[in-house]
Formats: sequence, structure tokens, C-alpha cells
Amino acid sequence: MDATPATTAAIHRLLADAYRGKTPADAPQIALSRHSTADEYAILPPYLGEFGFEVRFFLGAIEPWLRNGWTIPARRPELYPPGAAIADPEFFRQVDALKAQHGGTEVLFGLAFGTSTDPWKSVAFRDGHLAIESPDHAFYTRLAGIERAIRRAVKARYFHPYRPQTPWDFPLTSLHVPWAPALPFPPNTIVPTYKPAAFVAGNPAVQPHVGVQVRRVPAKPDRDTNAERVLPLVRAAAAHLALPVICYGHPEGTRPVPGAPSTFELAGKASLLEFELGALARCKLLFAPETGIANLAGWLQVPTLIESQQLGYEYESLRPFEPRVDIIDYARPIEPQVDALLADRIRVPAPENAQVPQSFLHPALGLPAAFRDEFDR
Repeated sequence: MDATPATTAAIHRLLADAYRGKTPADAPQIALSRHSTADEYAILPPYLGEFGFEVRFFLGAIEPWLRNGWTIPARRPELYPPGAAIADPEFFRQVDALKAQHGGTEVLFGLAFGTSTDPWKSVAFRDGHLAIESPDHAFYTRLAGIERAIRRAVKARYFHPYRPQTPWDFPLTSLHVPWAPALPFPPNTIVPTYKPAAFVAGNPAVQPHVGVQVRRVPAKPDRDTNAERVLPLVRAAAAHLALPVICYGHPEGTRPVPGAPSTFELAGKASLLEFELGALARCKLLFAPETGIANLAGWLQVPTLIESQQLGYEYESLRPFEPRVDIIDYARPIEPQVDALLADRIRVPAPENAQVPQSFLHPALGLPAAFRDEFDR
């Protein structure tokens, strides 16, 4: 039986659902009391995936529901229309504890807790029966237990007893694995009809500036920003534009820039994301790693130079946002690159400038083509 994307996703979902009903008594649990707004009839499950995909896809996709009276618990409520998101830091602290205990990470549209090199040996359709041979028992037992903990916590925390089911309920509470994305859609773009309120309002405490985020990933040092390479370019661009430099990001995931104030320090006890959204309204040029802030800048149309592009077509899905985003060319002076970017109305990184130009995101060769081929079966 051919292992097409749709087939493997369906088999994975079948196994995960089957094992979830047989999880052991010592499976993980999230113990939370009912939220104060839980009597509301229309609360959606929270989004648990990556920041970048929240911006590129989820905010625009969920907006019609929010415009029709639904609300959603959100890790980043500042990104949603006013009044549409529930700030519930206690729930997300519990999710983070589950991730820390069981090795979870945010991957695409959901959470992932490891993978299996051999999730099942083979699949065959014989005499009207579908046979799945030798599923990875340990992997699916673990995955199903974690998934059950998340779903039970969401239901107990938020769902009204007579709440209607929505198409988002199971996808948003499913765990991600490489062969079956958490949402049954390929990565695509839906542009919100709004901009975040803090961005629209601006931040009077911040002057026009050049922004920079210096990434620090303790678990994966190879993903750290090469500060010795990037910061001289940042300072040269700031001098060229006669603007000061401001450093963006939380100390847990970024490094400070010597001599430059940080948004974390400037925000004080206020919401860092809200402060940064207002600051981005005054940001004339941003230097960013391949992280959520680069996608956020694309949505907000802040001119942005990214350190690198790993996969070809990685930023193509930002095109409907009409962004001004490009990759730093380290072989050329930074000043003409800045001038060219600021002069363009729309700029998206060329796929041939990626480290892996022919990536799985290639529209004619990669995963998008595989999903299209399903219609020929």
C-alpha cells in the first residue's frame, strides 16, 4: 500500500486514537481548575504551535470565528483582535512543564514529543481488512498519553457542557509528528484583516530606530546568531540611517547588544510582546534571525533583513502579506542593501539564495506537489 502523505497521516491518526483509549494509569496529567470564563458557550482550544505559523496561517484562519463571538485562550493574546483572546498564563505554564518533563517542542502548528524511526512496519489491504503490522507500541503509548492529558485539560479548563463541536477541536489538540502535521492542511497563508492593536497605537516611549534580535538557543548553539558577523552590519546600517539601535527579545532566548537598550529593559513590568508591537511601529529597519519575529515583521510590513534562509521557499508564504523581507548578502556592503529594501514596496527572499534551494517546500517538487497528487489517486 503506497505511503502517500494522506495515507500516512490517516494511519498515524488511527493509531494515536486507538492507543489513547488504552493509556496506562501513570500517564501524564495536567491538573487545573476550571477557568473563570469557562461558563461561556464559545471558547476554542488554544493554539500550541510555533509563533511563525501562528502569524502566517492561524490568526487569519481563526479570525472569522473570533468575529462571530468565539474566544480563544492564547499564549500571545496581544496578536488577536481586542477582546477575542483569553490570557491564561497558568494553563501555558502547565503545558511548558509537560514539554520540559517529556521533551516536547513547538513544531509547525502544534506540539511534538519526539518521533519514531519505524512507527509501523507495513500496511496492507487484504480481503476487505486493513492490516497495520507492528506499530511502535512504546512510541504510541507515550504519545497517546500526552495527547490525552492535553485534551482532558482543555476540556476541563474551558469547555461548556453544551458547547458545540468545532472543526478546530481535534486538530488543535493533536500532537505533531513529521509524517502527519497537527493540522490537516499544508502550510499556507491567510492574512488577517487587522493589525495588532498595540502596533496600530504605536509606542510613544520608543523613537524611530534600527531593531535587532540576537538569537540564543542553549540547546542548539548552532542556531545562535553569529553576533560577530551581524552586529557590525547592524551598526553600519544604523549609522547610514542616522538612527539608534534597539535590541529585541527576552533574555531567555536572546543576547543583549552592547551599548543598545533592550525592549525587555524598556518594557519593565509591562507585557514584552505588547511593548515590542508598539516599538515595531517605530522600527525603520529590523535585523532578525529565522524566528517568529521575522514572520511578525512580514505581517506588519516592517523592512527586515534576515541572517539566513535555510530552506528554499521558506518565506514564500509571506508574500500575500506584502512584506519587505530579504536575506543579508554578506559579500556586499550593507548600505546599498538597506537602500534597496527600503525602496521596494514588496520583497520576499529568493529561494535560490537558501542553503537548501530544492527543499520540501518547493511547490513543484516537494510536499505541496505530493498533496496535489493525492487528487489523481
